[in-house]
Formats: sequence, structure tokens, C-alpha cells
Amino acid sequence: MDQMHAQEGFITKRRRTSKRCECRARISLKYVSEVGFVGYVVQEFVEVHNHSMIELPFRRYMNINRRLGEVHGRFIWDCTKTNIGPTMTFKFLNEFLGGYDTVGITVAELRNYVQGLKTYVEGSDAQMLLDEMARKKKACPDFTYHYQLGSSKALKSLFWCDAISKRNYQLYGDVVSFDSTYNTNRYCMIFSPFTGKDNHGKLVTFGAALLSNETTQSYSWLFKHFLESMGQAPKMIVTDQDRCMRAAIRDVLVLEPEEFEDSWMGIMERYELLHVEWFVTMSDNREMWVPAHFRDFPMGSLIRTTSVSESENSFYKTFTRPRSNLVEFIMNFDHALAAQRNSSSKLDYMDSTIIPPFSNQLVLKKHAATKYTEHVFKRVQREIVDALHHCSTDGLLKDDLLEISTIKDKFLKFIPDKYFHVRWLTTALADDIRGPARSLGDPEILSDPNQLSKNKVADIFFSYMKKFDADSAIIDLFSAGIDELGKSLMTRIHEPSSGDKDKPVKDFYFAENPAVVRVQPPSVVSTKGSASDSKSRLVSAKEKAIKLNNKPLRQCKKCGEFGHHDSRNCG
Repeated sequence: MDQMHAQEGFITKRRRTSKRCECRARISLKYVSEVGFVGYVVQEFVEVHNHSMIELPFRRYMNINRRLGEVHGRFIWDCTKTNIGPTMTFKFLNEFLGGYDTVGITVAELRNYVQGLKTYVEGSDAQMLLDEMARKKKACPDFTYHYQLGSSKALKSLFWCDAISKRNYQLYGDVVSFDSTYNTNRYCMIFSPFTGKDNHGKLVTFGAALLSNETTQSYSWLFKHFLESMGQAPKMIVTDQDRCMRAAIRDVLVLEPEEFEDSWMGIMERYELLHVEWFVTMSDNREMWVPAHFRDFPMGSLIRTTSVSESENSFYKTFTRPRSNLVEFIMNFDHALAAQRNSSSKLDYMDSTIIPPFSNQLVLKKHAATKYTEHVFKRVQREIVDALHHCSTDGLLKDDLLEISTIKDKFLKFIPDKYFHVRWLTTALADDIRGPARSLGDPEILSDPNQLSKNKVADIFFSYMKKFDADSAIIDLFSAGIDELGKSLMTRIHEPSSGDKDKPVKDFYFAENPAVVRVQPPSVVSTKGSASDSKSRLVSAKEKAIKLNNKPLRQCKKCGEFGHHDSRNCG
């Protein structure tokens, strides 16, 4: 029938294979309650099969021998939280459990399990995320979060930062980079971190935000809460999104100093910046940074903030996935933050125990080594060496308040005192001294208080497994002993109901699926290259033109020409 339908043009439906062969082999039991006997008796037993039995190497593929147990679930959770996909998770699990014959599941079943985790929070992940934010706020009052809702109660934007992020901003918030060019999640919400550089020159996070496409053109709400959370205004916020003001500022920076003054005041009035304290401060110091005042110096080292953000994007991309839901995203973000702070803590340890090598024995260098981190000291040492070998004082002008030196450089030939001061001032601002800039513990992200005990149990288990690896009899005794100990301990605690199928998923998502959802997940936006649920992606004009050019030409019956049109749309 399938062949007949295929010949007639019908679409052949996909048919699944079956293992049923009408085998009558079975055993049935009957409950008997008579005088002197209560129990089951064999009522019928047919032992003859009409097929050959499964061979030993193939038994692992039978459904009855495949079961996704607790060890699989825990391993999958840990891999999912660390941004490891199902295929790589299965490879790790196969190696961890000793091979395909002992792994107990297939990669398809593992994928279905991961999909089940996502299905559990479908439609409620935004509410679960806000509930987790509220829990952190309750655990630590210094944790801050703000969110906006759209017209349909859907999450529109979210900003959050913890106590350490605020402390880092106080230490390193000279320049804050706000990047909104990063990848999106399954709802196409843009992840935008507030970042800067610490005293090691490494990435440090001051806060983060999730923004829907509706808010990508207006950041006043986000900046307002960022500044309120930090308790002070930044010296400068660098962003690539305020396009109109950025274009206006870029145009006036190339003018002559006299023209620049008039145009600059016009920009401040137009964008209502006359009463913004940090902007007025930058304006008062414009002779220290405006290119119009540095016409004699090369500016090739200046780069766009988008270029600076590429390293940040690369860092976060190793921890996040485009198709993760909001709850998975915040777990991945916490892992990224923990990795970042662990790296900073390790560098602090290195700085406190290691003495950097000196190019010479100047007292100034030894003093600088006690004040700066190793990364910054290397830069300072290069400056000192250049000043020692390549620069000399060409003139000295004194008055009542100032001493102005003219420095001659062997390569640049002449360095005005203004540039010399700016050069060292920039180093002093950008690179904080090592003393007060120590990493702090995270007070509001409370770790599992029993984690050390859990790690100790795992160490004991695997150490004995390694010792017993060659003796299967001892391993069986070890397993039986652990099982007996576990059963005896279970009598001391309340055992959860076996009917609660959602408990493992609740453990993974740190919270139950809320009974009442007040905040809806943001709607999925179809954008080219985004992780949307749309069955078809948006095609660019270039792709359309290439596709049209590859189509065969046909003759129009109206005009007689060969092209890509017919008589209905002939021009």
C-alpha cells in the first residue's frame, strides 16, 4: 500500500518498527487465602518462546535494562549548570561509569531528560527567576534587583547586582563599560553586563541586565537603578547605544579648540547635561582628554568600546547558551561570576607571596612593587625604564605655585608637560594600588552548608572504589554495606513520597514551579540569527538576491523575455 500511495503522489507517513511477535511465553500468579495458607501460587506458566533470546552483548539495549537513575540525574544537572551539552555529557558519563555496556542509558534518553528539565519551567521561568532574586534579597539586604513589566505582564527588563559587585564598583569604577552587543537567550533578551578592570587588569563585573528588544533604545531606567544601587555617580559610563549623542560628540571632537567650545556647550544644552555632575566634571577637565587639545600626538591607540567588550563577550560565552531559559541563564551567570572572582582571588594570592623580577635595583621600583599588582607593576616598570633611558629634562619653568618641566624624548623628540602629566595621571586612575583592592567574600549567595560534608563522602567513596577496582566480590560487599547503612539512616529522617515525580526537577531548579505566575516570560522575538522558536529564520536581502539569481530563467508569455517573472507580474 505504501508503494502504491507513493506512485500516486501521496506522502508516505513515517512508520515505526515494532518488536512485537505475538510470543505467548508468560507466567501468571493467583492470590490464594485458604486455611493454613495465604500467598500466591503459579496459575499458568508457558516457557516456550517463538523467537531467539537476546544475546548477552545486546541486553544493554533492552528497555528493561535501561534506567536513568540518581547518578545519571545528578551528573546531568552538574553538566547542564556548567554549560556542557547533552552529547558531551553522555561522553563524560560513559567514561565515568566505565563504558557503553554499563552507562545504562542512551544519548537520546539523556536529551529527553534535559528537555524534560526545560519543560518543567515552561511559562513560569520568569516568575521563578524573580522569586530567586527575592530570596537573595532576603538573605542579604545589599543584594539589589529591579525589573519592568510590559503590557501583557511579560518581563521587559531586569537589572541586578550583589554586594561584591557594589564593592568592586567603589574600587574600580573609574570607567564603566556597558555592552549590549552580546548574545541573547531563547526569549531574545539581550544580556548587558556593567564591567570594568580590576587592579590586575582583569574583567570585573559591577552588575548585569536582561533587556527585551523594546528597551534597547532607551536605557534611562537601567542607568537610573545602576547609579542608585552603587550609591554614587560614575566618573564616566561608556556605551555604544546612545547613538545620537555619541555622533554629536564625535563630530565636535575633531573641531578646532575654539569651535569645539561653542559646539560642546550646545550639546550639553540639547541633551540636558548642564546639571549632570559627572558630565560637568568631565567637561571642566576637557583639556585633559579632548583630542582637539592633542593635535600634535598620535591617537591610533584609541579603540571603540565595542572592541573592548569583545573579551568580555568571549568570557561569558563559555558559561552561557543561546537557548537557555531564564532560570538556567541565572545559574550559568552565577558560575561565570564565581569563576571570575576565583581568578581574582588567585591573583591576589600570587601578588601577596611573589616578588616580581626587577630590571635594575632602583629604590623607586622596589617601592612600586609593594604598591602595585604584578600586572600593573610590569607596565610601571616599563615607564620607569623609558623615563630613565630615553627621556631628559629640557627646561624648567617655576612660578609661585607650579614647576613646569619640558621633557625631551629620544624617539618623540619633544613631550609637552601637559601630555606627560596626563600620561601618568591615567596610569594612577586606571591602576589602583594593591592595598585596599582585595576581593571580598560573597555574603548574599549562600552556599550549601553541608557541601563540605558531601565532598568528604564523595572522596571516601571514590578512594575505596579505586582500591577495590580489581576485586568484584569486594565491590559487591561494599555496595551492599552502603545500601544497608543508607536504609538504616533513612529510618531517622522523613522519606519523601515516591509519587512526587517533580522532586528531582525541583532540586535542579532550586525552587518549585510557582502555583501563581504573576510575571509572564517575555515574548520570543524573531530576529535574524537569534535563538527563537520560529520555524523559519529571517532571510536577508542578499540571500534573497543570491537565491533568485540561481533560479532558472523562464519566458514570460506577455513580453516574451526570459527572466524571473510571468504574465501576472510583468512590468
